[in-house]
Amino acid sequence: MPTIERLRLVCNPLADAPWIGSNLKMALGREETLRLVQHVAGLDEGVMRALVISMPFLGESVAAAEGSGLRIGVQGCSTHDRGAYTGEVAARDVASMGADFVMVGHAERVALGESLESFAEQVQRAREANLNVLVCVGEEAQGDHDSDDLITQAQLIADGQFHDGDVLAYEPYWAIGEAGCEAPVDYIDARMTRVRLALGEDVTLVYGGSVNEGNCAQIASLDAASGVFVGRAAWSPAKWSGIEARVRGESQ
Repeated sequence: MPTIERLRLVCNPLADAPWIGSNLKMALGREETLRLVQHVAGLDEGVMRALVISMPFLGESVAAAEGSGLRIGVQGCSTHDRGAYTGEVAARDVASMGADFVMVGHAERVALGESLESFAEQVQRAREANLNVLVCVGEEAQGDHDSDDLITQAQLIADGQFHDGDVLAYEPYWAIGEAGCEAPVDYIDARMTRVRLALGEDVTLVYGGSVNEGNCAQIASLDAASGVFVGRAAWSPAKWSGIEARVRGESQ
């Protein structure tokens, strides 16, 4: 397993632009997805934006986002490149449809039995297909502020390498989903600061987990944070705009 000393960071995000993204899970249908993609793609510059969409809507979403700064990603890929793997989708096929990145490591995939080793293989397939990755890390239960476990997850999944365009999302397992609990900002700050110190200033490090209009601005303003990874609080054009306005300091 790579050590902290072996971390090689070659990511160079836009320094002054906040990052805002949302994982749409399997919550939105085709029309709702495309409506949101079109809305976000039409917003002005000054924010790095990303949507993780459901695979059936990939092609239309890529077309709707064409020419904008909006990055479109998918919620995972196969650990295999080709073969008799019914139901799997190869990273190279995702890339051929115009996706920008693959999300790996999400807590809901862990709950379905995927492992850190499986996530690492997905990252490898994504790299081979010239796709970026959005790597999710988190802890199962609220604990102390020792974040070495998060750093170890990032090392194992991404082999210690974060390329230009990659994102590392800290998402406590206990803070996501409908039953998730909103994490105290000082808890978020302590853990993200430890990760930031280990990984350096260049990696795009964002927070997700019960992010909403009430806490997004404070979280995004943390010194260690590059932005926020939002769930259901951004799943409509109006909700997305509300989040973005607060992160940009345009609404109180």
